[in-house]
Amino acid sequence: MHRGKRQRIVPSLTEYLLSIWLDPSTTSNSIEGLYRSASRHNVFKLEFTVDDIRNSLSHQSTYKKHLGFNLQYKQQKHTVVPGPLVKWQIDLADMQNSAEYNDGTNYLLTIIDVFSKYALVIPLQNKQGQTIARALDNIFRIKINNKAYKPMILLSDNGKEFIAKEVKQLSIFQYTEHRGILMP
Repeated sequence: MHRGKRQRIVPSLTEYLLSIWLDPSTTSNSIEGLYRSASRHNVFKLEFTVDDIRNSLSHQSTYKKHLGFNLQYKQQKHTVVPGPLVKWQIDLADMQNSAEYNDGTNYLLTIIDVFSKYALVIPLQNKQGQTIARALDNIFRIKINNKAYKPMILLSDNGKEFIAKEVKQLSIFQYTEHRGILMP
């Protein structure tokens, strides 16, 4: 055998790009990043463009799998509340699956003050209008610094438990606006 200079095997562009793309020590997780890394380490003097890289990667499952969706979401408008006790959100959390471990508590009435993010949670046995009305009445009787703990606006979904006759007859609703929100 002849012992001379070893001939360097030049890989194809796809092989070269994949060796960089799949190398965990490089942080090229975008086409532009891969272009910069491949250009910087180009010992084989291969010529390529960003479009060549995009074309080579388009056939790779690892690239296609992590190719993000280009969805444009409409940004929600922020709720502006002037202070605490202005707007509350209420809803029921269903806990029936774990009722046997929680002393028979089937539902949790959750109340959140939108301004302060202060939350109240009241355990309930059922979600009848009478039970909800009793729980809300107990909360509305709380006084802090001799002021009633009542919101100006109460937001809830239009569940039967919140639009029940017993709930609407609470004295709080003389001064509080109850807005039912249609949930999708």
